[in-house]
Amino acid sequence: DGTLLRLCFLKGLLQSKQDYVSYVNADQQAENVGLHIEEKDDPGFTDYESALKCTLFASGSQFTIGGVVFSGPHPRINLINGFVCEFEVEGTILATINQDRPGMVG
Repeated sequence: DGTLLRLCFLKGLLQSKQDYVSYVNADQQAENVGLHIEEKDDPGFTDYESALKCTLFASGSQFTIGGVVFSGPHPRINLINGFVCEFEVEGTILATINQDRPGMVG
């Protein structure tokens, strides 16, 4: 059951844009801003039961992020838009997409 993980994700996603988002009202707040939530199993994502992969769709594009909580309070991001990675969930994260071209830096 991914209910708690879903509520944590929604609370984190919405809290910077909404007046008051809690675990109790996160689903309602998501609905209020027009988010449609679907839960699906993705057996190919990871073997950990504490894993969550979220894909956001908007204006013809999509963003996917995945994470897992290891034993104890050790959440890790391990997937961003198909790129496998592993880092702690802490502070502000900046991710960019660029075209890899010779002579281009950044």
